[in-house]
Amino acid sequence: MRQPMIRAALAAVLLAGCAAPRPAVEEPQVPTAGADQYLVAGYHPYWMQDAWRSYDAGVFDEIYFFSIGIDSTGQIAERNGWPDRWFIMQQELVQRGMRVTPVVALFSQSAFERLFATGSSSDVLLETLLGLLRDSPSVGGLQLDFEIYQPVPPSVRRQFTEFVERLREEMHAIRADSKLSLYILAYDESDVVDEAALARHVDYFVVQGYDLHGRTEDRTGPVAGLQGWGNRNWQSIVQRLSDLGVSRGQIVMSVPYFGYEWPAVTDRPGARTTGAGVTLSYAPVDPALVPGTRRSALQESEQYGLRRDSLSGSPYYAYEDSVGWRQGWFEDAESLRAKYEYVQDAGLRGVAIFPPAYGSNELEAVLREFFAAESM
Repeated sequence: MRQPMIRAALAAVLLAGCAAPRPAVEEPQVPTAGADQYLVAGYHPYWMQDAWRSYDAGVFDEIYFFSIGIDSTGQIAERNGWPDRWFIMQQELVQRGMRVTPVVALFSQSAFERLFATGSSSDVLLETLLGLLRDSPSVGGLQLDFEIYQPVPPSVRRQFTEFVERLREEMHAIRADSKLSLYILAYDESDVVDEAALARHVDYFVVQGYDLHGRTEDRTGPVAGLQGWGNRNWQSIVQRLSDLGVSRGQIVMSVPYFGYEWPAVTDRPGARTTGAGVTLSYAPVDPALVPGTRRSALQESEQYGLRRDSLSGSPYYAYEDSVGWRQGWFEDAESLRAKYEYVQDAGLRGVAIFPPAYGSNELEAVLREFFAAESM
């Protein structure tokens, strides 16, 4: 159904930058959270540089640094400046009341299989991850983002669950209030991970709530539909996890502040695409930071007119040029308001924005409307 996600694609955008000298860092008290409150998190991609300075502690409880890449040996393959370049970010955000959590990423099926095929590599990974916790006293925890789309042997699946259990135990031995979260796919069609077993060993899951129509999709449609479109919607995703026995209080839905514009045969929803889409940010972003991103969805919809899909509630626009029709799909304040109502009505843990820096004051106001008064 879905191609490797936009975060993996965007992570290939390289931003040059030398590591800054490491400043002295105090050991601030990492914010903790009550289990009966909503979590509002945001991903800070390394390529968005200093955009973190605008993140509002009145809206966000936690900021995920995206990302630190690992390899099949369990060692760090790409730091993207972590931690040296990001010490000031850690210190200032924590002082303002937000937790900071690094995301450890792996997107290769073969590397994942080698990593958990034997104990030696996973032992190295364990020490690597615990080192991230020890080296940055202001870090609130860790998030694992292992997005694997092809089947793996049952033994690897089992070893991964056992590894997560060990990791959480060791994290708590270092810092009792540290949190372990796991990013999981909407439909894990290859059954790579055992969500029900993992739920016993993580504080919560961040669940894929976007790329339900991906960049290389053969049909146009909502990137993050709430309902409709077969099972390509939030309600079906949450039901799948509930049926597996995952508590709804452990589900944090990821929310896109991006979309896609596809070349298409017609202007109708579900039209056949004639090529890969291009990424849209919701609001304008500096093109020097995200090369190849088209004008923002906000700008395009203002120029070509906003339409709204009756099934999903998601907005889109369409226009015809010399090549043919183009459709751009994204989420706006109205569609996100419906999703946030669903999060509350369904008893979910919260939402995680990818990324806040692609958004606008209007989108932040909707977050504040639903979650600021009760956020963690």
